[in-house]
Amino acid sequence: MDDPIPTVTTQKAQSANVLITSTLRRAIHSVELLAPAGIVETSELFREVDMPVPLAGARFVRLPQGLWLVLARLCWLCGYSKGVESYAEAVARAEKASLVLIEYAQAYGKVAVVGHGWFHRLVGKQLEKKGWTCTTKQSSAHWHACSYTFAR
Repeated sequence: MDDPIPTVTTQKAQSANVLITSTLRRAIHSVELLAPAGIVETSELFREVDMPVPLAGARFVRLPQGLWLVLARLCWLCGYSKGVESYAEAVARAEKASLVLIEYAQAYGKVAVVGHGWFHRLVGKQLEKKGWTCTTKQSSAHWHACSYTFAR
């Protein structure tokens, strides 16, 4: 986490009435950096999706780490999920997470979620299905913050 935190990300986190994060240590640490005085709720529901390890026994295949990550995510998206949550299960969890976020938004107004890229994408799709709109450019960049609003 040596990347500088964009000012807009810090501002969004600090203006939230509550922050939600996964239980993973790196997400909790990110919340501590973004809004050390904020009200924080941790939930396993918002954890990142794990990646399967395709060809785990194939010791003869040597690829760069980045390529292994891409291969693992592609395999997962195509249905391979040995030992980890499947894509369908992750989408179902994202559906639950979107409902929790809507409840928090109704109760607290501004809510910030500090977490992980792939799961954020899945939750965002579920929010959009429920009438929410992403009002910022989506990105997979480290420390990126996107905002969703609900048009009443």
